This record gives sequence, structure tokens and C-alpha cells, in this order.
Amino acid sequence: MGIVDIIVFVAFVAAVLFVGLYKSKGEETHGENGAEDYFLAGRGLTWWLIGFSLIAANISAEQFVGMSGQGAGNEMLSVASWEWIAAITLFVVAFALLPYFLRSGITTIPEFLEVRYNHWARLLMTLSMILILIGVSLIGVIYAGATTLTELMEDFGYPLSLTGCCWALGVMAAIYVAVGGLKACAWADLLQGSALIVGGGVITYFAFSALGNPTGADIAADTIVTATGASAGLAQGGSASFSAVNESAMHMNNPAMPWGILLLGIWIPNFYYWGLNQYITQRILGSGSLAEGQKGLVLAAGLKLVVPFVIVIPGIIAFNLFSGEMRQAANKGTTLEQFEACATELAQGQVPGQVFDLNAEWGVFNPDVKAKVDAYNKAVKAASQNVELETLELNPAKNPFYKYSRAVELSASSKEAQLALIENAGLDAETKVAVIQSLEGEIESLGKTIFILDPKYTTAHPEKALEVKEYNATVYNKLLTTPKVPEATTVAALIVAENEALAELGKQIDVVTISPYKYDKALAMLITKLIPKNKGILGFVIAALMGAIISSLAAVLNAASTLLTMDVYQRYINPDAKQFQYVTMGRIFIGVFVLLGCALAPALNKFDSIFEFIQSFQGYVSTGILAVFIYGLINRRSGPWAGVIGLIANPIVYGILEWRRPPHQGHFLYSMSYSLLIVLAILCVYGLVHKAEKKVVFESNTRLDMTTSKPALIWGLVVCAATVALYVIFW
Repeated sequence: MGIVDIIVFVAFVAAVLFVGLYKSKGEETHGENGAEDYFLAGRGLTWWLIGFSLIAANISAEQFVGMSGQGAGNEMLSVASWEWIAAITLFVVAFALLPYFLRSGITTIPEFLEVRYNHWARLLMTLSMILILIGVSLIGVIYAGATTLTELMEDFGYPLSLTGCCWALGVMAAIYVAVGGLKACAWADLLQGSALIVGGGVITYFAFSALGNPTGADIAADTIVTATGASAGLAQGGSASFSAVNESAMHMNNPAMPWGILLLGIWIPNFYYWGLNQYITQRILGSGSLAEGQKGLVLAAGLKLVVPFVIVIPGIIAFNLFSGEMRQAANKGTTLEQFEACATELAQGQVPGQVFDLNAEWGVFNPDVKAKVDAYNKAVKAASQNVELETLELNPAKNPFYKYSRAVELSASSKEAQLALIENAGLDAETKVAVIQSLEGEIESLGKTIFILDPKYTTAHPEKALEVKEYNATVYNKLLTTPKVPEATTVAALIVAENEALAELGKQIDVVTISPYKYDKALAMLITKLIPKNKGILGFVIAALMGAIISSLAAVLNAASTLLTMDVYQRYINPDAKQFQYVTMGRIFIGVFVLLGCALAPALNKFDSIFEFIQSFQGYVSTGILAVFIYGLINRRSGPWAGVIGLIANPIVYGILEWRRPPHQGHFLYSMSYSLLIVLAILCVYGLVHKAEKKVVFESNTRLDMTTSKPALIWGLVVCAATVALYVIFW
């Protein structure tokens, strides 16, 4: 980054903070409607503020980095389903749910459950959502954002502390949301949401330019690959067209996103997220009228159709251009190849500036390599005299192929031979015991492990794929036992017996996926390698990315503080407090939440995937909430405890389904589908047994204009038609 980029970056961040705080300074937080002014922007948000604010709150680092990475990976264009299905979802929310919410005058989504069921349902949903917002969303967004910025800055030669980035992002978001409330968020989001779309467009432009002219982007044409991983076959100085190298990537029908989830599964998190999630719906609850809210939702739906073209497609191109760099990035730490290169330099009379710290346990089982590393280190230190040397960790266990290579090694060697290596390593007694225990664990686990090789790597390296396939066959043959066939043998009985044996075998076998590419580096590579430096463009793109992170953090903080203030503090602790007291408590809660989030976020580095961390918790809450809302709106005569029953039943049902789902088989969205149907069935049974004396009526409790927007309806139908057309074109 040059000085011009830094100036643009700082100016944009300052402008966002200034606009957010300036536009919110007129809030009458001491007035009669102080809490409403603060938490819902005085119910005066216009449609264009709502639309851009929804997009800015939605797209953060994990979406930006994750979606471009999935585009580069095996999901390719099919990951756009999350965006395009959201477009239809937003239209449905605008005309099916929003009228109920605004008419009832609620401040929070859980408040609606008290209107329909009872206050216990409201409290249970509130506590569940606060737990998810703070324990999952907040620390997840902080960690993902900080990780993205530290990796990006490191590529530019500006190493940053992960913990420091966590605190910087959290504090910046907390400042303007605590001072200005929802109105500050909405105005800041207008700038950040616009910058997000424009920044994505800039990245897309340079990605297409590099693919069309690799030499001009300092990329060797012969390193360009197709979406399948095969060489594009370009001569030096050649160019590639997007359609020629990515025909296989531009399809929505993809095993990574099976068509079955489009029937129900993918709709569940979408309707929860866009219609019932406080940190999104707070924007539409602050609408100036029903028409403004509907137009804002339709605007967001239209923008959702654009998002994959500025995030996913650049990710697809990133793999075409940088597959080699993605493979290098997957090797965490220093590789044996790097050591061999340094050893070659030393043999040629050059003295490298690095020595290597070889992983001790790995060295025990590879004494030849250990001896070579020790000799190299000794020679380099002797030749370097007083020169300070860089020490690099050499741990082949971090290589994506390590487990596979170790499994092959153990299958070809006896346990006695491995124990002999330990005996000859000269270890002290305590270390020796630990290494022997580790060996026994490896023999037990790797002996029943098969390996799935990344499909793109399989295409690029068919010999390795065949080797892995043959090894897997040997594992199957060792574990497979002859099925017991009934005496009256028939073809049908034989097939059943064989299937039972294979099913039993499946329970014994562990599956490890070998991922030789780090797809999540796609966005960082596009930015660092293609965006011109010191012209202001790079500074703007990074500012747009940082703005996306901060806007999502602000949305989470604002939503969580609103829930705790209005659904807990006002409802149960101090219902007669003055309006400004609620605003003060909201600000205090924001401070507490950001302290918790920033303190806990760095601990997420122990998770391999932030997405796995988030998804492992969200399903336990979202499906149950959606179920009780669907049931409550359709059946208005069931008893008041249906809400509590549904919210408690879902985590139990979903947990059992996920626990029974074999690893690497099926899709978590199928579990959500079954869970929704089961919870609805439970509620229907309850409704047959316990019926209310009279039908629940959602009475009007608002001063807003509740006239439906006909232009929004027309444009919403256009967006839905466009979504269907996109699926037809790219299926």
C-alpha cells in the first residue's frame, strides 16, 4: 500500500464514522419516545436506507472471504443459491411477515411471541438469540474480520496483531452504535453498503482483465488452469476467456449444493435470517411506514441478485489464476521442499539465512531427514559466524497430505519397526512413553481411515488420485468381513446381507478429506496481486472490506443490546423506568458485549473453519424459531405453550439428527428440514389437545401508515422472475 491508498482508506473510515454520528445527533433520547428513537431510529427509516443497510449488515468478512473461497473451490457458482434464494425470501418477508410486525407495534421480534403465545416464549427466544448473537455471531464476525485484515496486511508487509485487530474493529463499531443507535448504523451502512458493491465490482473488473491478459498482470499464461483444475493449455503470452475455462463452474446443479436442499432446507435459514433475526429485522422494524419497509426489502432483494457476480465469480477466476499459490498457502508453516531448496543452495556454496527447527516427534520416525536437517543447521551456523539467522519451523505434519502419507507408512511397516525407531532416537523416558502412546493411537485410528482427495486436485494430479484410491481399497479389504448369508440363499438375501455388512463397515471407517488448496485465500490474492497500488483504488477496496466488517459488528451489537434492554430489562427488571434510562442501559450493554466479544474472539483460532463454528450452533435455534412463527400465524387457536414447546423441542430434535448423520455424508440443511417438519408435527399434536377459548387477534398498535406499496409489489415480482431466470440460465 502506498501513501495515496492509506489516505483514501483513512478518509473513508473517518467519513463513515462522521456521517453516522452526524445524522444521529438529532435523536431525542431524553424525550417521550427516547428508546424508540435510539433503538428503532424513531421509526423513520426510508426505503433506500433500509435496503443498503440490510446488505451492509449481511455481508461481512466471513461472507466476503468465504463466498469467494467457495467460488474458487468445489461449490463454484452453486454457492450463489444463498444469495438468490434470499432475494425471493426478502420479497416474501416484505408482504407476508412485515405487515404483522409493524401493525403490532413491536420493538423486537421475540415480542411478537408474547403477542401470539405468552411471555415465557418471548423470554426463551430472547435469551436464545442473545446467546447466539454474542456467543456465535459477534465473536465470529470479530475473529473473521481480524483474521482477514491481518492476513491481508501481512501480504503487504504490514504485520498486525490478531488481538489488536479484534479490539480495533470492536471498539470502532461500538463507538458509533453506542452514541447514535440504529440511525447511526443505517447512515453508516448506506456508505458501507454502496462501497461494498462498488469494491466488489472493482475486484471483478481487474480479475477479468488479468484472465484476458495474464502477461499484463505478471502471471505466466502456462500456469492458468480451468475450473476443474486441469491446465488451460495456454502458451506463454496467451490469454483465456472466462467461458472457455469455467464452463463447468457456471452451474447451480452441483453435488456441493444438492438440488434437494432447494425444496425446503435452504429456505429455513433464509427465512429465519431475513425475517426473524433481530440483527437484520431491526432495520425493517424502524421503517417509516409499511410501504417504506417493503420498498427497502425489495431493494435489498435486487442487490442480492448482484452480489454473486461481484464476489463469487471473482473467486472462480482467482482459482484460474492462482491455483499454484493456493496450494502453497495450504501448506501451513515451512515445507520440506523449502528445506531442500536451502540445502541445495548450501551445497552450491551459498549460505542461506535460515535454519530449521524440525518437529521432534516427526523426526523420530524419519531419522534420515532429521540427520540431514541437523547437519544443515550445523553447517549454516558455522558459516554464518555472528550473522543473525531466521529460524523456521519445519513440521511436515501440517502438510495436507501428512495423515495420508503417515497411514501409508504405517500400513507398509510393522509396529515393531516403528518401536525400534523410537528406541534408537535417544529420547528420555517421559518423552519415549508419550511418543509410544501417540504411535499406538495413530495405528488404531489411521488403520481404519480412508481419504477423499479434493476433486480439483484429482483432475490436476490423476496419478496421485489413483494412488489414494488404491490405498483406500486396501483399507476396505482389511476391514470388510464376509457377510453371513441365510441358509436359503437367494439373490435378494445376498444383496441385503452385503448391504448390512457395508453399512456396518461404514460405521467403523473414518473419513479424512485432503484439501491441498487454501481456497479462502482467493479474495486476498485478488486484492494483493491485481489491484493497482498507490492510486487510491487499493485503499478504497480495503476500506470497503473493513466497512463490511464494522457494519455487521454494529448490527449485532445494536440488536443484542435492544433485546436485553427491551425484552429483559424493561419487561422484567424496571418496567417503569424513564426512556433515557433504557437508552443508557442499551449503551452499557453494548460496552459489555464488545468487551466480551473482543476478549473471546482470538480463542477461535483453534477452529479449522469459522463457518463450521457458526453452523454448528445456528441450527439449534433458527429452525425452532421459524417453526413456532409458522405455526402461530397459521393456527391462532392452539394453547399458549406451543411457543415454548417448539423452542425447546427443536434443539433436541436437531441435535439427534446431526448426531446420527454420518461424517461427510448428507447435508446439514437436510437435518434442518426434518427438524422443522418434526417440530411442526409436535405443535400440531399439542394444538389438537390444547385449544384456546378464542382465536388470537393481532390488533393494530401503531401510528404508522400501513398502506401496501404497489410499486414494491411489482418490482418484487420482477426480482422473483429474475431469480427464476438465473436458475434456468445457469442450471
